[in-house]
Amino acid sequence: MSTAKVTAITTAVFIFMTGLLALFTYRRPEPLIHREYTHFRCAIEFGHYDDTTAGLITGYNYYLLEKYATDRGATVDIQLSDSLALERLKVDSTDLVIIPYLEPEFHPDSVLVSSPIDSLSLWVVRNEDTALLSDINDWLEDWHRSPQHDTVRRVFMTSYYNPYRRRSVMRYLSPYDDYFKEAADSIGWDWRLIAAMAWKESHFRIDARSRRGAGGLMQMMPHTATTMGADNVLDPRQSIMGAAYYLKRLTRYFPDAADAGERIKFTLAAYNGGEGYIKNCITYAASKDADISVWDSVAVFIPMIRDEEDAVLDSLGIARIKGDEVLNYVESVTGLWNEFRRISGTP
Repeated sequence: MSTAKVTAITTAVFIFMTGLLALFTYRRPEPLIHREYTHFRCAIEFGHYDDTTAGLITGYNYYLLEKYATDRGATVDIQLSDSLALERLKVDSTDLVIIPYLEPEFHPDSVLVSSPIDSLSLWVVRNEDTALLSDINDWLEDWHRSPQHDTVRRVFMTSYYNPYRRRSVMRYLSPYDDYFKEAADSIGWDWRLIAAMAWKESHFRIDARSRRGAGGLMQMMPHTATTMGADNVLDPRQSIMGAAYYLKRLTRYFPDAADAGERIKFTLAAYNGGEGYIKNCITYAASKDADISVWDSVAVFIPMIRDEEDAVLDSLGIARIKGDEVLNYVESVTGLWNEFRRISGTP
């Protein structure tokens, strides 16, 4: 066989074997796995953020999650979570987890991470939810380019302030002004008074939690919140509307207040200390012939209950109570209310 033929055959065999090898070693790109989501189960985990300003990142992401779900025609359940949120994601008990952008202990493993949101946070999905991640990133890109972006981010972040240091008129008191107005209209209160309560209770942090178990913007105890229709106090509207219903109920305990302004003070005191507590204070003040239609007249006697003799309290059916917190609460909230009226620039 001639040298030319040998060379031709060798070349043909080489080409065939190379092609065969490529056929067996070639891996098609993994297709985007698409799952139809009509409901999202979401968890926000910003536990290590204790700075008040950073705390509004939770509210900002809550807003974005609701908007994303609405834009996709889906419903959403959003809860605060803990350090196990990513593990729950991996076992399919959660669909999406939000973590800080610079989470020091975060190591991507079997999860996919979105583009950063304003250098504040990341949205994390399961490793197989490639289509969902792609859709989230497209939506976030559109969001960052939208006219709404700068306004919403400013309201949640750069407009956050200490009202005692603010001297100029503000267009917004909080990210939740519309909810405060809706709640105030439902009970006939000034919306800035409810906003003042929220600032006192949580500094507008939807993720605020007290040592006693109160939660949300309005810091309601779980049983009270549920009774008032706020099943998820992380939801700012539920928290605010639930608090409004509770305030409306509390006002009925003080029909003898001198006027609407005095009834508000008694109601604020009851919101903080409980209606039973305040009724005990009124009973004690009445035993001292005080004008129980005026809050300040009752408030004078509250510290005295702590030092009263047991026999006197027993005869009145009153428990020994410490009232400093209630007194401070009423004074602080009414002071904030005046500040909010001044800086809101509206009647």
